[in-house]
Amino acid sequence: MFAKETTVNVSTKIDKKQAQGKGTRLTILWDISEQQMQLLAQKAIVIKVQDGWRKSSFVPGSETVKASEVASGSRAVVVPMTPAEYAAHLAATNNVAAQEQLLADLLARKALREVPPKLPVPEVNEDEVDEGDEEQAA
Repeated sequence: MFAKETTVNVSTKIDKKQAQGKGTRLTILWDISEQQMQLLAQKAIVIKVQDGWRKSSFVPGSETVKASEVASGSRAVVVPMTPAEYAAHLAATNNVAAQEQLLADLLARKALREVPPKLPVPEVNEDEVDEGDEEQAA
């Protein structure tokens, strides 16, 4: 079912500040059971999913992941948070600036959906201005 061995070229930096890593031709002998292979893949999936959570600064209470969605060569599917989930996340992190931005964004969305009717602008006839108004303006 699986190949008996695979070979991959990898580059490794001893120090992450290093400009370029050292290349190695790594051959993996697959002398493990299917159950052991699944456990190994599970570890890799957990690491990849946790990396996505760290990048989004949001760790869900629970999540279901399809192995095919995080398989090598595929991009992880990012499911955007609902405004309620994002608000809960921001409340937990005490990020006041982000909370204010979310509120402004939500109010702007609501304003776009609920466009108020245009109110007529009253015309001002300069001849009808009271003298008291002119004194206050001066």
